[in-house]
Amino acid sequence: MGTTEAAHSGVPMVAIPLFGDQFVNVASYVEEGIAFKLSFTNITKESVLHALNTVLRDPSYRDNALRVSRAYNDRPMSALDTGIFWTEYVIRHGGAPHMRSAALDLTWYQYLLLDVLAVLISVIATVLLVLFYITKRLIRLVLPSKTQEKKKKQ
Repeated sequence: MGTTEAAHSGVPMVAIPLFGDQFVNVASYVEEGIAFKLSFTNITKESVLHALNTVLRDPSYRDNALRVSRAYNDRPMSALDTGIFWTEYVIRHGGAPHMRSAALDLTWYQYLLLDVLAVLISVIATVLLVLFYITKRLIRLVLPSKTQEKKKKQ
């Protein structure tokens, strides 16, 4: 949740990704100019001091963090009001079945698009077989077989 609070408050970050999606998230924060990345395997007193000094003394980090904060906080309703609205909406509409995902009604092989994959493989296999058959017939027309050559010689 630290990144959420940082985005809300407009505070630049010194980020140390450890596992999972943190590496991708930190890379996007660095690209956005709101974070400085430290590698977990190479943390030293000097690297931490360098990261903190960079984030605190370079005004671009603060400016970018404030820009992200303005965009993050520019909402028609607060998060609490949004949660209350959608909870009441579902209650008013009897569970809101019209908002239920159609994917819930699919079989597992349809959900994973295995039926589409089977059709594509069938079409590709059919096209390849037809091309193979046509090529085989053309080669027989162009290059006569040894039995046909023997018959012509006799």
